[in-house]
Amino acid sequence: MAEVRRGRDPCCMSGRRGWAWVLLGAALIASLGLAAANRKALLERALLATLRHRGIERASLSVEDFEADRLSIAHVRIGDDDLVLRALAVRYSLGGLLDGRLDELRVEGLRIRGALEESGVSLGALDALLGDDAAPSPDRFPVLPAARIEVEEASVLLDTAEGPFVATLTVDLDAAGDGRFALAATAFPGLGTSVALEADAFVLGGSVAFRPERLQLHLEPAPFRLALAGELALADESGNLHITGTTPTLELSATPDGMASLRLATRGGELELPDTGLSLRGFELAASIDAEARLPSGRLAVQEIRDPSQEPRFPPLTFTTEFRPADERLEFEGTLEGLAGRLKLDLRGSHDPATGSGRADLALAPLQLEVDGLRPQDLLPSSAPLLQAAAGNISASGELAWDADGVSGFVNVGLRELTLQTHTAVVERINAALRVEGPWPPRTAPGQLVSMARLDFGLELTNGLVDYELRRDGVLKVESAEWQFAGGTLHAQGTLDLQADEQRLLLGVRDVDLAQLLALVNLDGLTGSGSLRGEMPVVLHGETIEIRDAVLEASSEGGWIRYSPEGEATAVASAAGMAFDDLLIALQNFRYERLSLTINGEAQGEVNVALSLHGSNPEHRDGQPYEFNMNVDGQLGDMLRQSDAAYRIPLRIEERLGEIAAGAK
Repeated sequence: MAEVRRGRDPCCMSGRRGWAWVLLGAALIASLGLAAANRKALLERALLATLRHRGIERASLSVEDFEADRLSIAHVRIGDDDLVLRALAVRYSLGGLLDGRLDELRVEGLRIRGALEESGVSLGALDALLGDDAAPSPDRFPVLPAARIEVEEASVLLDTAEGPFVATLTVDLDAAGDGRFALAATAFPGLGTSVALEADAFVLGGSVAFRPERLQLHLEPAPFRLALAGELALADESGNLHITGTTPTLELSATPDGMASLRLATRGGELELPDTGLSLRGFELAASIDAEARLPSGRLAVQEIRDPSQEPRFPPLTFTTEFRPADERLEFEGTLEGLAGRLKLDLRGSHDPATGSGRADLALAPLQLEVDGLRPQDLLPSSAPLLQAAAGNISASGELAWDADGVSGFVNVGLRELTLQTHTAVVERINAALRVEGPWPPRTAPGQLVSMARLDFGLELTNGLVDYELRRDGVLKVESAEWQFAGGTLHAQGTLDLQADEQRLLLGVRDVDLAQLLALVNLDGLTGSGSLRGEMPVVLHGETIEIRDAVLEASSEGGWIRYSPEGEATAVASAAGMAFDDLLIALQNFRYERLSLTINGEAQGEVNVALSLHGSNPEHRDGQPYEFNMNVDGQLGDMLRQSDAAYRIPLRIEERLGEIAAGAK
């Protein structure tokens, strides 16, 4: 933190004697009965000599008025315009001077210029004036230099490497120490950080009561608007993070022992981050300074955290935390809560103000999703168009860390016996132990495992296990995926761009049972035997899942096709003519040597299956060979359902789920 290089507080002047001796000497000169012009000249020379004695070689001023009870100075300049003062007017009495205070002080047009350097704040020529005595104890407030103070158009300009910082101050205190103030900051630099700051003029104002026994400050709400630029996780596409809002009402009080008795309270206020879709309202802070640790303790609450968009990503939340000093760090415990307590995230950690670093442990209370209870759209309102129903258990625990280089963290997510139904698929009994790493956008390490009892998107797949990695660019890298299907297996490997309009996945097919596969064909009396393999391209476009040019071929061992139509199908076949009737006879016990299936269509609608056969019926026409091609339409969903009774959660997932559940308690 930048510090002003100084030896004494300019308000204190090393106690109060600095002001008292200078002005008491001036009062003695006045009592000599000299002419007014001589008194002014003598005082000008005395003041300049005092400044030279304090190390200020270049200074100028003009004494405008000097009487036994008042003094007016104008056109003060110190150094290379390090301090410029248009007018200074004071009133005093001998009793007040002996007590170290003026009766009245009025300052007009004060401008102080300095620079923010690596070693701290330098005020140019004023450094010599402020840096020769020991600094006052921070345990006590400075004594006001006058009973009544009025400051108009006082400004400070600090040059920094990122640009100037400019602030102006107006103060009006009456003799009782009551008054008002206004502080306006009109230019903001990055102050030596990697973050650039742009802001509209920012004005804070309120009232103050400055009495010997207590300081009380009331800060009124004020709107603000700023933009941060840099390597920020939540920045928009242009690299800016916009923040708008209103400061809360603030009440500050302290007794003469200063920081050791500081009390701070806020209420109200709002903070809007339009780039991230976050809105925070109703801040409540009650804090006090620990005299020994010099760190605050207290409680902070935010009454509402919400997503103001028309399709919010999360429900309204509240946040509360308590903090206290411990070993030069701030320890805190807090809770993020919503849905009348059904959603609850606990956090516990610490922060080191000296280094700006800290960490927090996160634990989500287990969530039990039910069709007639807590639903996915309650937790994620934006998921309502996607998820129709869900049931199962979700738990999570993790860690968040921050330092000068940014924010990082991870969340372990456990899914146990979770069933999801969407417009395009049903996934039953999902079990997974996932580790998601931040900051945004999230990513995972390789080797994330998800198992499921059943996946039905027209094709019914069972006993699935997926090994994947989510990259920070939004690409899902599938290391391996395998399901049971029609007596065989489907497997996949590849990448899916989750931000693309269309997702493509190539499924490899092994050892599929032809009998089970033909069950999907809407053709009575058609059965078969044999083993198939091949490739099945699957394309997800919007809410539609398509199978495009899937080709499955029988193994070299061949197999049997038997077609024995009955009833109406037989009559239709007979009416087709002798040649077709001959073929039907051959298909009643057809031994194929080559067989292939080509499948096209919507997985949840009708598909076209093109069947190609080469072989013979050994009992017909002495085993005459036939080439046979047939196109049929069918519903994939009409295939025989398979039981998931044999489904077991993989041991690796079961062990990790236990660890996550323990961390969420």
